Amino acid sequence: MSFFFRHPLSLESAFTLKDPPDKGGSDTVLLSSQLWASLSAPQDSRVLVLISSGDSIAPLLTSQELEYLTCWASEDSDVENIAIPPHWSDLYPHIFGSFNGRWNLHLSAAEDVSLFEVVLTAQTPDAYSFALSHGSALEEWLFNSSLVIRTGEELILPRTLFLSNGDASEAFPSTFCSYRYRVDVAYPYSQGTMRRNVTQVLVACYDEGGDIRGGTSTNGTYSPDPETASEPVEISESFLITAALPASVANHNAPYDATATNPCFRLQPLSRENRHILNNDVALYMRTSDFRRVGVLDGDWAIVSNLESSQARLVRVFAHDCESVPSGVVKASPSLFSNICVDASSQVWICPSPFGDRQPTIPVALTLTLSRIASPFSTGRKFEALFLKEIQSYFSSCKRLVKAGDLINVCIDTDDVEVADELDMDKLPIHRQSGSNAVVSFIVDKVEYDPPTNAVDDNGVHRQFALGNYGCFVDSHHTRIMQLGIQNRGLPDMSRFNYLHDTGVRSGASAISTSAMDAMTRLSEATRFKGAVEFGIQPFLLISGARGSGKFTMASSIVRRLGIHITEINCFAIISDNEARAEGSLRARVEMASACAPCTIVIRHLDALSQATPALEAGKGTAMSHALNDCLADVEARVLSTGLQIFVIATATETSKIPSILLSRFTNEIVLKAPSEAERSDIISHCIEHFKLASDVSVSSFAIQTAALVATDIVDFLTQAEVIAVRESLDKIARRTLSSCPIAVRANQLEFSLLKARTTFARNIGAPKIPAVMWEDIGGLSRVKNEILDTIQLPLEHPELFMDGLKKRSGILLYGPPGTGKTLLAKAVATSCSLNFFSVKGPELLNMYIGESEANVRRIFQRARDAKPCVIFFDELDSVAPKRGNQGDSGGVMDRIVSQLLAELDGISTAGGGDVFVIGATNRPDLLDPALLRPGRFDRMLYLGVSETHEAQLDILHALTRKFKLDSDLNLADIATECPFHYTGADFYALCSDAMLNALNRKVVELDSKIAQLNTQSQIRKHQLTPQYYLTEIAEPDDLHILVTQMDFMHALNELVPSVSAVEMQHYASIQARFMQKIVEDI
Repeated sequence: MSFFFRHPLSLESAFTLKDPPDKGGSDTVLLSSQLWASLSAPQDSRVLVLISSGDSIAPLLTSQELEYLTCWASEDSDVENIAIPPHWSDLYPHIFGSFNGRWNLHLSAAEDVSLFEVVLTAQTPDAYSFALSHGSALEEWLFNSSLVIRTGEELILPRTLFLSNGDASEAFPSTFCSYRYRVDVAYPYSQGTMRRNVTQVLVACYDEGGDIRGGTSTNGTYSPDPETASEPVEISESFLITAALPASVANHNAPYDATATNPCFRLQPLSRENRHILNNDVALYMRTSDFRRVGVLDGDWAIVSNLESSQARLVRVFAHDCESVPSGVVKASPSLFSNICVDASSQVWICPSPFGDRQPTIPVALTLTLSRIASPFSTGRKFEALFLKEIQSYFSSCKRLVKAGDLINVCIDTDDVEVADELDMDKLPIHRQSGSNAVVSFIVDKVEYDPPTNAVDDNGVHRQFALGNYGCFVDSHHTRIMQLGIQNRGLPDMSRFNYLHDTGVRSGASAISTSAMDAMTRLSEATRFKGAVEFGIQPFLLISGARGSGKFTMASSIVRRLGIHITEINCFAIISDNEARAEGSLRARVEMASACAPCTIVIRHLDALSQATPALEAGKGTAMSHALNDCLADVEARVLSTGLQIFVIATATETSKIPSILLSRFTNEIVLKAPSEAERSDIISHCIEHFKLASDVSVSSFAIQTAALVATDIVDFLTQAEVIAVRESLDKIARRTLSSCPIAVRANQLEFSLLKARTTFARNIGAPKIPAVMWEDIGGLSRVKNEILDTIQLPLEHPELFMDGLKKRSGILLYGPPGTGKTLLAKAVATSCSLNFFSVKGPELLNMYIGESEANVRRIFQRARDAKPCVIFFDELDSVAPKRGNQGDSGGVMDRIVSQLLAELDGISTAGGGDVFVIGATNRPDLLDPALLRPGRFDRMLYLGVSETHEAQLDILHALTRKFKLDSDLNLADIATECPFHYTGADFYALCSDAMLNALNRKVVELDSKIAQLNTQSQIRKHQLTPQYYLTEIAEPDDLHILVTQMDFMHALNELVPSVSAVEMQHYASIQARFMQKIVEDI
């Protein structure tokens, strides 16, 4: 229970800048006596602390940035709260920001953060040479200095610390005054301390190609690039003028003029809410460097106006320094963004107000009238109690500045409705940790107020503010608030800003194909124009793709980006045995969506309607499909007659199962295919933004290895890798430390998780699990291996070679006597090239129903295209595709299978069938249909025969016995000399297996005789020794070693019967000669 109730003490306090004393080092923070007493024991001289930003508006962290900073802390009675080294505000801007005296820090005591492994990379040749010759001195300095090691930062070791009578300077002459090492790996934490007998230190070689630049060092100093440090800084004339003269205040007696000399900025919506700012709806965030351009300070009131509008409003500016936000860009909440930018323009003018950071002199509203925005959550009474409670809390929490026409958004948790049915919310308020998942919006219709009589000074400067032209305050103690009526309009996307926990948008737009996103965006925007229906642009769209490919995610992302409400209809949820109830539920959902226009109806799993009630007539669709078709007809008629913006988006996994009556409605279809390598890289980069990666992880490498996986599979494998990393660390570190120090996910953990994901994916698509066959397991056949690699591996590894229209070969036919390794070669190709593997045998394709056999061929190739890069292996191809016209079946099934196979082979040679390879294996190529051997199909024919030299036979023996323990007197070359030339690879496999079996039998005889001898010698033992007891308790290592001798092979060779006789081998040789002659004649 201590894990749930013991929480480390966390304090929040403002910070200042101060250089630490020399004894503390430059990586130490100073604490006031009060804070020191709260975090340390009386006997401590310094403690490890964790520091994080107290401002949640800090930019989103990348996988390489530290969310917490671990450092040493010591007491200083002269410090008021917390004092940090001055250079930290530049080294860690995501934690400390640009210092303005207003930021707070979260401070807590750190647990044991000892590192188990640290990998350093020397940044200069001298540093690596010093580590080789003075490793013990380097290690001693690391352990004694008590440095805090952080991944990605630099260790700077002064050379003077290691000089001994001038020896070091003579041994290592250098122009550098220090040795520099970069921390590449810190395990299990991304930052921590080194402890003797616990931390293992490895130093990597100096990378001559690396660029040595300035960086952060763990001793807290900054090591600038000498060239950039000496560059002059130009101070322009405008800088001197603005620094010498105060910023002018605009004349607010006249109406606001945005065309004055006020600076212009580009306004963007903020992606995350700042919960430390109570009133985000008036907060405007800009870079600290832009304060000078406007003439304001952090926390001052300013006036902002849209470039195309004459209306202006008051806002309060705050510092927001982030590398991703360039100068000249300001950010606001989506609500404020919508209230400022009434049209598509996002250019705004900003000027200072006359109030500074004082409360503006504007009137307090007497009456405020609000209207609800019609949405699936605001219509009806189901969620009424929730959003009324939230809007009341919104106005009672603080004074709100509003103007007529403003948009106000409140968040609710729809799951609270289920709890509210059982609890009295008035007596027992609900406090849940799940977070909000929906937004309800209101519009300010009317604001009534009395202008204050004492708000105008002698010069009339505040007149425009006193008249309410820049907004009014709403005070819950003095303002009467009413909610009347409902309006129909769109909303800005609030999901990310308000931290909405919406499972529909799990991985965001980055997890979707860019081309599909662009196509759907164009279709959605086209249907919004008036008269789109008259021009034939129907508001119906179908998205198809494999499960987990992101169909609903893409629809939700685009719809929210366009500011349209979403109503979801899950076909699996409305299917019921009661047909009338199911139809009524469907019509009610469509009616509710129509009342929330502009709205998008997302019908999920449309193909599930084929599993509903039986069809009225054969081929006419089910009763539910007819009901849905009627509803869609009503929607289309309503859009045409009223002009309301109502869109219908359906998703399906298999479009072939959608009733035809519904499929004809959706004239536009977008197919989501498996993501490409570039798209998989974007998905991985998007998903790893919120957890740490070790330096040995290559995103591009895993983007290649995740071929054929869809977005959900990639997200799942990354999540499982993070779970694996945490589980491996639980046995080594404390749980409390785990919660405060992030764990870096390593490459081996990602590889293990990816292996499980690929195994699950192969099982889901029906691909057989094949044993791992490597090229080392195949002896001989070097020519055939090179031919296969040129055909399959070359296009995968170097696709740029085929960019100019060079046609890829996708079909390979392996033919020859049985037992020569045709199936083994196909498995080795799939293993070595990391390809999905489908093995097809003839009887699997046959079906008693007409047309199903050909459909099976189509399904196999479609599954291969969905799982590409993929290999389809047709074993015994002559039984699947014999010559047409020679079969005795009355229905012509085999002929149709061959025709379908030919059509599919032609399809994979096109652009859409790339990275799908077909390998066929047969003993009788003369029985195949000749059309299969034409160019573009199985145009690469490889003969796999028997070994024609004893050297080739020796290669096969070496491959088959590479895991054997061979006797030192055994000479495999002598064994190969005794073998005839009509032995196949299967015969050599039988030879080696029989030899191992002979060695096992000999070992069994030896052990039986030894056990019998021990039983005879021991007269006092009551029970006889058994082989099991001897092997587990008495046996020596030599008793368990099985050595294969020359005699074992000779006995196996004498008893071996070849699988192919010499006469049969001549027949296969004649077939090869006939086909080779035909190929020569064709050329």
